[in-house]
Amino acid sequence: MGFVAPQLRADWSASFAPQDNEYDRIPLTVLGRPLPAALHGGTLFKNGPARFSRGEEAYAHWLDGDGYITALRVDERGGASWSGAFVRTEAFIEEERADAVMYRTTFGTQKAGGVLSNAFDIRLKSPANTNVLVAEGGRLLALWEAGPPYELDAATLRCQGASDLNGRVAVSSRHGALPGTTGVGFVDRALDAAGLLCDAVSAHPRRDAASYETVAWSWRQELVGDAIEVALHTLKDAVGPTGVERGPTAEVRPREVKGTLPRTSFAPHDMGLSGDYSLFLSAPTKVAILPCARWKRTGGLASAGSERSGGPLVTHCCPPSPRASAMASHGRFIGGLRGPAQCTTFDAVAIDRGEAAVVHAIRRDGTGQAACALGAPFHAVHHANAWDVGCAASRTPDELRQTDSNTAM
Repeated sequence: MGFVAPQLRADWSASFAPQDNEYDRIPLTVLGRPLPAALHGGTLFKNGPARFSRGEEAYAHWLDGDGYITALRVDERGGASWSGAFVRTEAFIEEERADAVMYRTTFGTQKAGGVLSNAFDIRLKSPANTNVLVAEGGRLLALWEAGPPYELDAATLRCQGASDLNGRVAVSSRHGALPGTTGVGFVDRALDAAGLLCDAVSAHPRRDAASYETVAWSWRQELVGDAIEVALHTLKDAVGPTGVERGPTAEVRPREVKGTLPRTSFAPHDMGLSGDYSLFLSAPTKVAILPCARWKRTGGLASAGSERSGGPLVTHCCPPSPRASAMASHGRFIGGLRGPAQCTTFDAVAIDRGEAAVVHAIRRDGTGQAACALGAPFHAVHHANAWDVGCAASRTPDELRQTDSNTAM
């Protein structure tokens, strides 16, 4: 085993190798057979972490790395080129100029200076490093879990700034605002304007290939309470999967549908999308404030909610525009020593009581929402697919609880 361990360390360390350069349409050689004609004129965009330190300070977690967008382009004659660039958010530019970590992050990266520097600074840096979305009008968006999307020039990959999804979401004037809500509209608007609160757009939208729609979703956590407010945003694709323009018979969905995920202390990571429902799954978790106030170099917001709080595991099904439930996690890292991810834990008390997962189904047409208790507590990070089986529009919440044939996930 002596010779294995060093090699394993080297292999894992390679994941943290930084990408120091940016590239613009580097020509590629196509080996073997020509690329299929269906790929001609297309582009594959990808996003992921690519910088893991500033100055002498290494980031605490791979997922805190700064986002890097790549574009693999195939021209009309079958030739290929490759481009790559960092998502130059306001925070990225600020840290690049200072050559230092200037923001706390979800998984535990902290500013230099320990408690005095980090306490009560609850702004979180968006690394814009998780996913990419081509939205309405061909706009290219870099996505992260807990902040606004960032729009990029699809041709040059230059960052154009935070996007409000054509007026659908509130974007803060200051980087790192909390995705929270007081529950009072005018107070939220005032805090939004002050740069303290904003909407967060999930990094995991879903596409309905049957209707040529992409459903993005945003969320806010209740600052007082235990629920997440979600909103589903239906983005119309200009063309269908075969390049055929959308016909006049395409189903018209609400531009936005809202829902609430009760007894949910930490925002879901992903959602399932069926023809009639948006589906959310949340585990019985709670955010532990005191543990996050202890000094620990690794971790962050993502670990702030791993204790059991007393609520059941819930699967939430919302229509394409959900309004979410509770966000109590920010209080766990307010002491400035850990990130929010480090302060989240499973709720052992609820599980010991026999409480299980719950599915909340929100209709995509905005006509209602139902909840279904499942047989066991569990947590899922991502969902592969969802579909409707013999779905009847007249089903009641009681009928949903009695059968699993309505929506499979």
